[in-house]
Amino acid sequence: MGDFLYNNAMTEKDSSKMMVSGKALVIIPKFVKKKFGKESFENWLAKITPEAREVYMHKIDEDKWYPLRTIMVEPTANIAQLFFEWDLDAAALALGAYSAEYKFKGLMKVFVKIPSPNFFLGKGAEYLNDYYKPCNLEIPENTSGRTVIRITNFPEMEQTVESRIKGWIQRGVELNGAKEIKVDIPRSMLRFDPVSEFVVTWKT
Repeated sequence: MGDFLYNNAMTEKDSSKMMVSGKALVIIPKFVKKKFGKESFENWLAKITPEAREVYMHKIDEDKWYPLRTIMVEPTANIAQLFFEWDLDAAALALGAYSAEYKFKGLMKVFVKIPSPNFFLGKGAEYLNDYYKPCNLEIPENTSGRTVIRITNFPEMEQTVESRIKGWIQRGVELNGAKEIKVDIPRSMLRFDPVSEFVVTWKT
């Protein structure tokens, strides 16, 4: 993936077990084109690996599963390199926020009024199981102004994944009418905790 050096706590592991759904990938080319233009999209395509390029040059099959590292993590690192001054966290947060906007438009076609942040987080978090495998999560708390989302199984957690989920939560709760939103990750598999936990607080 060009000259970008990607580092996190899981780099040494074999990430072949982790897969990502086309549902999570389809927004990546849309994001690059909308935020940076078609020419920048072509530059990004030229930067990513041939394996990833083969996926993103064509219509992505949302029902298909792809290797997480080579098809999502590394191409996101290239987005960070080209458009975010090498800041992987910022790139993944932005992708997560855009993913929430994309999903929100779909939800508004179903609901007459804007769902509550609790409904959004309770239902939306379930989509993670459709985006990554193997992946298990639980929501031990979902009360007024506070939700806890806990990922209990994700064999090779990546900074890209955690930050993208955080960006998705932040923007999604905002779109659902909340203010003063805060998303903390007090426990993280990247820090060798047994779970990755997102604690979301807000005011309405």
